Amino acid sequence: MAIPHHRHNLPVGKDIHRYNKVKYLQECPSCDEPVEDQVHWLRCSDPTMQQWQATLQAVLRKQWHPTSDAPYLVDILDDGLHHWFNVTPFPAEKYPDKYQE
Repeated sequence: MAIPHHRHNLPVGKDIHRYNKVKYLQECPSCDEPVEDQVHWLRCSDPTMQQWQATLQAVLRKQWHPTSDAPYLVDILDDGLHHWFNVTPFPAEKYPDKYQE
């Protein structure tokens, strides 16, 4: 799974609209968001993007090789992505204090 997110160069509507305002719209082509920026592209609520978000989380979880030194890290990463994608508060209180510093 390749992600073209290098140095904030995603080809999103907000950016490509500057090159040709007639040919390229700044709106998200997948949902009703009036301006598609890089954050919106990652958080888009379109079912296709939600599937991509779920796949990303599953791939990261599958690649994780837990160690006894950091048993909660994959859960923190997974929770962090879930709450970031959904714009909800991260539940830090559910993890031991040593992971909150």
